[in-house]
Amino acid sequence: MHPYVVDKLTPKTPAQKRSRDRYDLILNTTKNMLEQNRGYDISIYDIAKNARIPGPSIYRFFPSTEAIILSIAKTYLNEIQTALTVVAEEKHNSWQDYFHRSSDIARQFYRRHPLSMKLIFGWSLPEVKLVDKQAVTDIATDINRSLSEAQLIPTIEGLLKHTIIAIEINDAIWKVSYERHRDITDFYFEESFQALISYLGLYLPKMKPNGLIGMS
Repeated sequence: MHPYVVDKLTPKTPAQKRSRDRYDLILNTTKNMLEQNRGYDISIYDIAKNARIPGPSIYRFFPSTEAIILSIAKTYLNEIQTALTVVAEEKHNSWQDYFHRSSDIARQFYRRHPLSMKLIFGWSLPEVKLVDKQAVTDIATDINRSLSEAQLIPTIEGLLKHTIIAIEINDAIWKVSYERHRDITDFYFEESFQALISYLGLYLPKMKPNGLIGMS
């Protein structure tokens, strides 16, 4: 990424409490504006007006509106990753069960935070796509490690790449659901899960109650 683009999107995280409070006020004000069905083409001065602070003070922390929106999206994606850590602490009978539980937790999060769905599946801003791509890689890495530690999958060369693709397939179907229903409906949830395990089933063993029985 070009250095200018990075500078345009990189916030300056404050250390002092007073500055941190203003930083959080800017983020929360922007979230409220976006949640009120405002488009993402809001300006720094729109945010300043709603936050009742001087416009130039926002530039102390954020070089652009895109930087604010990107910070919000990153926070949501980090929270999803944190929420998914509980899956590794649970007992699962198969890698399919693990993925279904992970998908369910992710959908619950999106439904609790409608703006996160709008940012990830609705607007598809280029900046958000970049951080979402990294989040998918991180989630796939965590899942593969947990499945391996739980002895639910064997060691397979190139599995991370396949897991990333599987999650991207899942997310593509969720995007269709959001565009049509502004939600991840039960129908699209199950369709995405079937697509995910069908793809991964090309590379991972099937599972029966008595254990691994061979490749699909």
